[in-house]
Amino acid sequence: MVLGVALCSSMQVEVEQGLLLGETVRSIENEFINISTYINVFKYPFTSAFGGDNSSVTIFGESAGSGSVDFHLLSKKSRYLFHQAILESGTSIAPWSYRDDHEMNKVNEAFRLGSLLNCTTGDTFALVKCLKLVDPMVIAETVALNGIRMRPTIDGVFLEESPITMTERGDFKDCPLIIGFNKDEGTVYIPLLFPKYLQSKEAPYLNKENFDMLVVKVLQENNPFVHELLEDAVKQEYVDWSQWDNQTSDYFDTIVPILGDEVFSCPSLKTARAHATMMPVFESYQTGPGYLGAGHAEELQFVFGFPFIPEMVGMHGPMTNEEKELSDKFMRFWTNFAHSGEPSRHNVSSSPGTGEWAWPTFTVPGLEYKDVSVELPVGNGIKADECVFWNDFKPKLLTITASMDQTEVEWREEFSGWQKDLEEWRMSLRDYKQDPNCDDQ
Repeated sequence: MVLGVALCSSMQVEVEQGLLLGETVRSIENEFINISTYINVFKYPFTSAFGGDNSSVTIFGESAGSGSVDFHLLSKKSRYLFHQAILESGTSIAPWSYRDDHEMNKVNEAFRLGSLLNCTTGDTFALVKCLKLVDPMVIAETVALNGIRMRPTIDGVFLEESPITMTERGDFKDCPLIIGFNKDEGTVYIPLLFPKYLQSKEAPYLNKENFDMLVVKVLQENNPFVHELLEDAVKQEYVDWSQWDNQTSDYFDTIVPILGDEVFSCPSLKTARAHATMMPVFESYQTGPGYLGAGHAEELQFVFGFPFIPEMVGMHGPMTNEEKELSDKFMRFWTNFAHSGEPSRHNVSSSPGTGEWAWPTFTVPGLEYKDVSVELPVGNGIKADECVFWNDFKPKLLTITASMDQTEVEWREEFSGWQKDLEEWRMSLRDYKQDPNCDDQ
């Protein structure tokens, strides 16, 4: 199980050099994923010593850990080390996991980090040597405070190409998967956006002006550039236009899915669609109570049986009997999948579950999914409209607006040149008229 990236300072001093070319092209995330690969290589022959079966290994992760699992599905270096996977709210193609524009800018980011830490040089080898002398905690703090991006990078070893390209081409491990996300992924940002409401039972009020600002802020965070056409398109997709003229309307429930869909829900659905053409995929979805709903990582307390661990009561508070039952079923679904490759079957020889234990295979065009909440219903087409917007329409709109912006730049340059030529012509005309010999000609 991989929950995220956690490194000790002694390791971090080595891998914080991640955006460099020359001595290393590894990023901090590449190093972490590589370490997990080495662990798998080491333990693989000894799985049976731990009561396991090395012919049936399931890896799973949540958030950044889920993204790491997806990188293992892509990497030819580690594909052979496991047989099925579970991805919870994270993929390799999420904007926070990998972006082509950041990959292209990784060397510049490395030198920017160097300049901030008095490692001013134009040579990558010298930069690496200098950074190794800096306190790793200082490096980590500088990275965080200055928005320096350290994502997995194409190193030609663990990752050969863009994960976006590989996913779209179907270049990944063919194996049974559970891929899922939660209904209210976007509420994970509430502590950052509305810190005063962290302990509140009431949702923050979000007026139109602040909603507009947040839309721009979110898009700027996740995209190489933002054109006003993209802002308008997002609003067109999500806003309840019957309330747009009401100046007191509350846009909190509108911003939450915008926050979550672009970075969690829709990358998960795109990955599910890519894999569903080859092997069984089981789509999960969770709903929850309160204004925070089923937020990011909400399912972990059920996956790991927190309701049955007295020491965890202080973290999640008292749980109802229904929630305890749900946790039991969560664990059964996950362990069933590890045993049989299907969450509704205890083992390969048993029949698929029925009733609340039924879990249909996600297919295209069926788009079936399991809502892993108290009632355990099934459905189809969850967030289909929103994810067509983010996965299909938005990339096309970015391409169009990028060319529009370049055209506008070229037009402005030509117009500026024309204005300069016109001004020179006017000055020449004025000088001509002021020439004392002009009247004699």
